[in-house]
Amino acid sequence: NDTLDGGAGYDTASFVGASSDYVLTFGAAGVMVQGASGTTTVTNAERLAFSNGTVYLHDNQAFDALGYIASYGDLIDTFRFDTDAAAEHYFTVGAAAGRSVTFDGLEYIASHADLMGAFGTDAQAATVHYIGSGYAEGRQVTFDGLRYLASHGELIGAYGTDARAATAHYIQYGQASGWGITFDPKAYLPTITGYYSTSE
Repeated sequence: NDTLDGGAGYDTASFVGASSDYVLTFGAAGVMVQGASGTTTVTNAERLAFSNGTVYLHDNQAFDALGYIASYGDLIDTFRFDTDAAAEHYFTVGAAAGRSVTFDGLEYIASHADLMGAFGTDAQAATVHYIGSGYAEGRQVTFDGLRYLASHGELIGAYGTDARAATAHYIQYGQASGWGITFDPKAYLPTITGYYSTSE
């Protein structure tokens, strides 16, 4: 087993073969990259490079560079699909400026019936669509997975607070079955014992 410490700066750990040849385990102590020849623990690196693409990292967790681009109109205009440039922007400028990944590809799909038919639950394909055309068309993310979850007791029992799983349920089953969003957080809050509204 090996340990690779990228140190300061913007660093890349390169591996032979495709990402599918490895098992990635993300943790506080680093990212364990397990392949046929052994395991390498990578720390303080921002990219894992494989023959079929790059896995971006932030604080030893996977970083969605494409989702980062989709989260901001200026990044769409500047980077389009250049995930390398977008990831470097985040690590060198964006994080310090308080930027984060806010775009949710599943909720984008669930917001538009035609996208549900076209992409199913393929969130990455939907993110590409938003960057490539949806943003210019003025499409918005209007679906709220957590509110959908809270609207149906069966989903709460099945998924707990997993809003992504609930969103996938809506795309695959809920929309066709006529399930909607009825939960109103503003109406719910006053029913909680001890709730105090600052608007009063």
